[in-house]
Amino acid sequence: FDAGLILVRTTLLDVLTNGSEEAKKLASIALGAIISRDAESLRIALELIKGEPHNRYLLLSAINEAISRSTTDEQCVRIVSDALPVLVSINDELLGGSSAGTGAAPPNYDSESIGESDKRGAVGAEVSSGAESIRSITAECVGRMVRLLPDRVFRSLDSVLDGGRESSRILRAALVRHAVCGGSAGRAARKAVRSRIAELIALVSDSSSVVRRHALVSLNIVMRLDITIISSHEDEVFRAIVRETNLDKSLIRTVNLGPFQYKEDDGLPLRKAAYECLITLISLLRGHVDVDAVVGCITRGLADNPDVRSLATTCILGMAAQPTAFERLASNVDALVSALRSVLSQKPKVNAVRQEVERHDDAVLACLHSIKALANVSEVAAQPSFVAFVQDFVLSNDQFAKLYLTLEADGSHGGILENARRAAAGRAGADETTMTDA
Repeated sequence: FDAGLILVRTTLLDVLTNGSEEAKKLASIALGAIISRDAESLRIALELIKGEPHNRYLLLSAINEAISRSTTDEQCVRIVSDALPVLVSINDELLGGSSAGTGAAPPNYDSESIGESDKRGAVGAEVSSGAESIRSITAECVGRMVRLLPDRVFRSLDSVLDGGRESSRILRAALVRHAVCGGSAGRAARKAVRSRIAELIALVSDSSSVVRRHALVSLNIVMRLDITIISSHEDEVFRAIVRETNLDKSLIRTVNLGPFQYKEDDGLPLRKAAYECLITLISLLRGHVDVDAVVGCITRGLADNPDVRSLATTCILGMAAQPTAFERLASNVDALVSALRSVLSQKPKVNAVRQEVERHDDAVLACLHSIKALANVSEVAAQPSFVAFVQDFVLSNDQFAKLYLTLEADGSHGGILENARRAAAGRAGADETTMTDA
């Protein structure tokens, strides 16, 4: 058996170096299955991770597979005890130095957790997408370890992670989204995360924008899984999320590309993460969010990058579905109308490429969806400025009118004029009742 195991392990390690890309992925999975059951294979893999950076990503993927396959107490204790120190060391190494030699990891392996702002290290040095992928798989490994032995892993992290290092804070923030999961299998991990949720929330206010973004992504997953985990911190979380929706000009840098220059917004992934959290709060804390503050986020978002603009229109749809928000939406209708009008007034450049034209069309359609949602709120539909906006700006434009009327025909609610008449009739009835009572 030992000779056969050694032969298989040797063959798999050779494939990791010399095989095709598909073969390497399969070999990594197979190696993980062996590592989960064999202490010597685990030791060899960890030594290779430390000594052979060119295969580091694939070897870490094998460790991740081994963690997911560990079911007995012996397996769990062994892999946590042996692998956790190595993972922490690798994480610190990635942020602290050059990305050279980090291996042929694919860029953007985890699209949710990897953003352009992460490509800079603590001192602004460029870090390759390979290094970022390795950091991502490292955080996933540690997060999966938390599922196995929550208290033990968190205690170990407390003893080895240096809070003064950005790399340590990134790992703390990123691992949470991999630790939490639904069902009975994730009950212990959720309990551990609940007891430490204040630490994650604190990282949303970290000095590093990279740490803040990872914290927001993890926090969003936690809230979507179980919103009660933040029940005693709702106001603090809401304020932090609203703050991160603001454009931070210090995160915009000028990149020289030969004779050309362009702006790189390293804060964009952070703002997107904040708006995604805001959408979650609107959905799950119905009636318990500050509508005026949300409207402020919406109007800023509509003037932001197209990716953020799309999230801002989603916020409008969420607020327009909550009766407790209707009165405040009506009070803020002028700000909403101004922001929506500004987006609809934009035109694609004459020489715009197809992608730019499609993005413009998507923005128009999203705004019209938002306007329709607001029109279905009788308090908003009764506002003269909103009625004038729809009649004189939207319906007077042939393109907008065709799309808007199609949306109205597809919906179950009445049109803007019908809703306005209904709201006016309701107010008149209320006034008549008041006069009769008097």
